[in-house]
Amino acid sequence: MLGLGGSNNGSGGGGAILIASSGTVTINGSCHANGGVLVGGGGFLGGSGGGIRLIANQLLGNGTIQAIQPLTSNPFYLGRVRIEANTASTALNVSPPTVAV
Repeated sequence: MLGLGGSNNGSGGGGAILIASSGTVTINGSCHANGGVLVGGGGFLGGSGGGIRLIANQLLGNGTIQAIQPLTSNPFYLGRVRIEANTASTALNVSPPTVAV
């Protein structure tokens, strides 16, 4: 279940992203599948982070890959990031942390 929506008319979840290449993928900007943000009605109503799957021979860059809920550090609202690459740049900022496969 990706991108769980918030309850009581809360925000939507982050959805899903797949980027696949037989060569090199370079991320110098941002790749986000973050949950929506809505605060009101007496509490937090944000959606959870979604899922990101990156498949490549090489994953390069110094950008950001995120699948989170920006308003909370509660692990229940984290999404998932899966990286399948023979080599991956250590300069990438990945959240939540992932294990390269």
